[in-house]
Amino acid sequence: MRFIDAYRGKYITSSQYIGYINLGYSPNDTYPGILPSSPSETVNSWVTALTWDTEGMDSKNIAINNTDVVNALSYKVDLYVNTLLADTMLGTILPNTIGQIYIDPPYTDILVYVRSQVYGVTASYTISYTNSY
Repeated sequence: MRFIDAYRGKYITSSQYIGYINLGYSPNDTYPGILPSSPSETVNSWVTALTWDTEGMDSKNIAINNTDVVNALSYKVDLYVNTLLADTMLGTILPNTIGQIYIDPPYTDILVYVRSQVYGVTASYTISYTNSY
C-alpha cells in the first residue's frame, strides 16, 4: 500500500501523512506499517476482505484471524499481474486460529475473499497485512 492509499483509507492521519512527505517520502512510496482492518462477519457467500494494490512492493504478508470459536473459515486469494489473474490460493482457517499467507513478487494486485464453512452460520474475522515478513 502506498502512503497516499494509507492516508485515503484513514490508516494514517493527515498529520502523519504530511510528516512523511516532509521527511522526503513520495505519496507513491510504499507505506511500511501493518494495516489492520476492523472486525467483520461473513456467511456462505464469498466476501471481499481485502483489495490491495501491491505494484512495486516486494514480499507481502497477510494474516487472517478467524475470531469465531466454533466455525472454520475458508479463504481465497486472487493474485493479479496488471489486469490478468495469474494465480489463486485457497485455504481453511480453523476456529480461533490465525492463517498466515506469504506472497512474493511479481503480483501487482491482491484480492482476498473469506466465507464461513458452515452454511447459514456466521463466522467472524479480522485481517491485517504488510509488505514485509
